[in-house]
Amino acid sequence: MDINLKTQGIIDVTLRPREIFYAERGAMSFCDGGIRYAPIDTAFLKSLKRWLGGESFYSIVKFENTSNSLQNLKLRYDVQQNAWFHHNSTNTDIIYLDLKKMHGELIVQPGAFFAATEGVGVDVYYDRNWGRSVFGFGKIFKQRIYGSGTVFIQKNRWLQLNEMPIESGKTITIDPKEIYAFTHNSLIKENNFSFSNFRVGEGFSSYKFQGPGVVFTYKNKPANIEVSGAGILRWLVLFYIGYVILKIIL
Repeated sequence: MDINLKTQGIIDVTLRPREIFYAERGAMSFCDGGIRYAPIDTAFLKSLKRWLGGESFYSIVKFENTSNSLQNLKLRYDVQQNAWFHHNSTNTDIIYLDLKKMHGELIVQPGAFFAATEGVGVDVYYDRNWGRSVFGFGKIFKQRIYGSGTVFIQKNRWLQLNEMPIESGKTITIDPKEIYAFTHNSLIKENNFSFSNFRVGEGFSSYKFQGPGVVFTYKNKPANIEVSGAGILRWLVLFYIGYVILKIIL
C-alpha cells in the first residue's frame, strides 16, 4: 500500500490486490474500477454509537482492491461534511499515527477519525467518570480508535498539537480543556472531583495519567465558534438521554 499526503486536501492511496482501506462517509474523490466500496457496521446500535462519537450515523466506508493489479483511490479531507454540496473548506489538516506506538488504543475528540488502514476499529468512548467529563469541562462521549494499523485523524488546520510522551511510572495531571487525544491505558480511572480544584479555575475535576503513554495537548487553541445543525441535534439528544436517566434514578 502506498499513501501520499503531499497534495493539500487530498490523500492518494494505491492499493495492491486484496488490500483494504477505510474512510469516513463522503470522503472519496474517485477510485479505479477494480476497487469495491461498501458501508460497514450498519446495525442501528453501532450507527448510534458512531454518531455519538462524532461520525456519520450511516457508516464508515470500506474500500477493497478486488482486481489483480494496482488500483488508485483518492480521498479529499478538505471538505465540509455538513454542507449541502461538498466544497473545499481549507480548514482541515490530517495527521497519521501508528497505533502500535499508541499502545493499541487511542481516545480522541469526537469526529477526529478520517481514514485508516486494515486492522483499525472505531468505536465510541463513554467516560463514566462524570465528575471528570462534565465538571472538568471535558466531554462524556469521545472516539475510541483501536487496533494495530495506521489511523488518519483530522484537526483544524490552524490547531497545533504537542505530543507528550509519559515515561513508565510517571504521573501527570492535565486540564481536560487542553487534551486532544490520549492513549487509553495511561488514563487513571480514579475520580479527582474536588471543590478546591474548582476554586483555582480548573473545574471540579482533572485528567490524571500514568505512564507509559502518550497525551496530545493543544499548543494553541484558536477560537472557533461555529454551531452546526448536527451539533445542536446531538446536544438535544444527549440532554434527553440525561433527562431520562435522571427520571429513572429519581
